[in-house]
Amino acid sequence: MANIGARGIRQRRITGVVWLVLGVAALIVMLVTHAPRGARLWLAIPFALAALGLLQARAKT
Repeated sequence: MANIGARGIRQRRITGVVWLVLGVAALIVMLVTHAPRGARLWLAIPFALAALGLLQARAKT
């Protein structure tokens, strides 16, 4: 059951896309600069936030 309106859906979708773009940009920078594998683990945070926003927008919750 949807518990947010169109504005909330739009806000969550925008937030998800922004985190996704930031995560991809950070990944590209880390690959180009040959960052250690351990440092790339931190990319789980922006990608998780992107997934959270996009999935919440999709489910309308």
